[in-house]
Amino acid sequence: MTFKASIRACLILLVLGFGVLACPQGAFAHTLEAHFQPQSESLEIQAIFSTGEFYDGADVVVHPPGDAEAEEIQGLTDEDGRFVFEPDYDLVGDWTIEVGEGNHWDLLIVPVVDGRIGFDQITQLHPELPHHHHHYASNQLFVAAIALGSFLASRLLRGKFSI
Repeated sequence: MTFKASIRACLILLVLGFGVLACPQGAFAHTLEAHFQPQSESLEIQAIFSTGEFYDGADVVVHPPGDAEAEEIQGLTDEDGRFVFEPDYDLVGDWTIEVGEGNHWDLLIVPVVDGRIGFDQITQLHPELPHHHHHYASNQLFVAAIALGSFLASRLLRGKFSI
C-alpha cells in the first residue's frame, strides 16, 4: 500500500468513525407516549416510552389557562410514570400539561368547563410537531454532514477526487 493510499484509508476511517461516534443518541432513542385516564375529579397521566418502559421521574409542568393569574404547577411522575392532575375548577379554560423534556416530550390540552374537566375534549399534541423540538434542525445538519463525508470518501476510493 502506498503512502497516498494509506492517507486515503485513514481519512475514510476517520470520516466513518466520526459518523458513528458523533451520531446523536436521540436518533436511536424511543419516543414518549403520554396516556391519560379520567378519574372522578382528576386526570391521571402516565408517561410510557414506546418500548413499554415507564418514564420514572419525568418532568411535568401544568400551565393554567392563558388569562388566569395562577402559578404553573411543577412535578414529577412516580415510578410507574404516573402524575395526577386536579385543576382549580374556578379557573375555566384550557390547561396545558407538558410531560417529559427534550426528545422525550408530549403535551396535553385539558379544558375545564362548568366546574369539571372536559374529558371528551382533551387534545394531545404529538412529539413529531416542531413547535417544541429544536434539535431537529441540528439532526438534519448532522445527517447532511455525514452524507457529504460519505460522498467525498466514495470519490476518494474511485480516484475521482484527490487530496
